[in-house]
Amino acid sequence: HDPCAMAYVIDPTVMEVVPVPINVETKGALTAGMTVCDFRRKAPEGCHTFAALKLNVPQFWEMLISSVKAIG
Repeated sequence: HDPCAMAYVIDPTVMEVVPVPINVETKGALTAGMTVCDFRRKAPEGCHTFAALKLNVPQFWEMLISSVKAIG
């Protein structure tokens, strides 16, 4: 997922994101260590975490390939 996160920082139009509370579960018997996104209700005011729902795949690959070509 790191290349996707980097692509979003470079050009946010590569993804559709929505604000959503995101937490890492540390106490769940079945979910310990899992990242949990709560989509059940609208995100609270000032929510600073976002989940990507859609990726523009052709745009993403073009960004990635052109970046690798630029390196060497």
